[in-house]
Amino acid sequence: GDWVLRSASAAAAAGSFTLQLPNGQFLVIIGGSATTRLYDPDSNTFSGGPTLPNATTIGAHGFQLPDGRFFLVLGGLNTAIYDPVSNVFSNGPKIMTGANTGALSGANSIQLPDGKFLIILANLKDTNIYDPFLNQMTQGPYLSQAAGAGSMHVMRPDGRVLVFLGGSALTNIYDAATNAFLIGPIAVGTVALGSTVAQLSNGRIIYTIGGAKTIYYLDTNGTTETTATAVTVTATVAANWGAGTTWIPRPDGKLLLIGGGANGSVYIYDPVVNTLNGSAIA
Repeated sequence: GDWVLRSASAAAAAGSFTLQLPNGQFLVIIGGSATTRLYDPDSNTFSGGPTLPNATTIGAHGFQLPDGRFFLVLGGLNTAIYDPVSNVFSNGPKIMTGANTGALSGANSIQLPDGKFLIILANLKDTNIYDPFLNQMTQGPYLSQAAGAGSMHVMRPDGRVLVFLGGSALTNIYDAATNAFLIGPIAVGTVALGSTVAQLSNGRIIYTIGGAKTIYYLDTNGTTETTATAVTVTATVAANWGAGTTWIPRPDGKLLLIGGGANGSVYIYDPVVNTLNGSAIA
């Protein structure tokens, strides 16, 4: 049977996320359960999705593999693999940590140049590396300190990865060539839930401070970043940046910023004049 839009979101909890499928539909993972829904944007309807092998918890997220399937970090130690052709889940390899706690709030994953994925587990210094070609999980390098809520990453112009650790102003830089983390620049403000990061075509890295109304940017000079600089906010910001705040790149080089949580408004960042303005988009 089908559900109207509000039915699929009513039970959403920590661990909810969505994956866009090759056919244009969306697989909706209902947090705190093993339940999924399939959303068809053409008919604006939901239908029942396949059942996960384990329930999702906080820290759950997913990404597409080179062969078209999807890998899901379910939170904790569990993972799953989704095949959109057969519409079936199977168990993936277990997360490996010395603490035996796995992926928690702030967990996120990064695709590396060799096709493998680096998984930041959050609330731990541990990372894992998932090899989709062998379907194998191995222990990755250690962060300088445990990542926390709001942990996020962005690919630098030189191919290395800038990781905001979350729960602090600290960052690390991951170098795939050496498979190691280096100490990165100090961010301005505490990165927390509601923080989100994007990179412009000129290499500028821009990020919101979750739980506040401020935005900063870092410019890259070779292998280093400049000191964070505040963005001029000319718009009236409705509320602090909350969970779900998202950047969307525009063809004109500007960025659309959707305020999450109680904010619920849309803004436009102009990198030429370094200002955040209100948007006419409803």
